[in-house]
Order: sequence, then structure tokens, then C-alpha cells
Amino acid sequence: FEQQETATLEIRKPLDLLNDDLQILVTPSNQKLNMKQIYTQITENIVPIFIYIIDQEILSANDVDELRFFRSIVPNEPIL
Repeated sequence: FEQQETATLEIRKPLDLLNDDLQILVTPSNQKLNMKQIYTQITENIVPIFIYIIDQEILSANDVDELRFFRSIVPNEPIL
């Protein structure tokens, strides 16, 4: 597939508990078509923990679809 730039926000925080900094990456939303590419770009050489944030009290049908799609890409990663 073609490599494209992905806009992300990266925050680093040194933690004694970790060998390196804690990195928080905020990726673009509604990028279903590029989700596998985004995942590949941002998880190289790291142990990821994914946090899915919603702006409502319940998951919308689109949220459920996105989470199912993401689970199909990364079946063994924790998603909170």
C-alpha cells in the first residue's frame, strides 16, 4: 500500500516506571479507510494501549463499527 503522512498529536512524559517516555498519540477520527496504515505507522517499536473516546454516554452504531473494524486489524491488542 502507499505510505501517506498521518496527522497525530504526540505528548511525551518521562516516567521512572518505564524505560523510556510515555507517549500519547491522538490520531485523526473517521479514518476507517486508513486505520491499518495509521496503526502500522504509530505502533512501530512500541507496546500500544488503545483508548477509544466517545462524546456520548453510549456507543453509536458508527462507534461499534469502528471498534469492530479496529479489532479485525489488531485482534490481540488491548482496547480500553
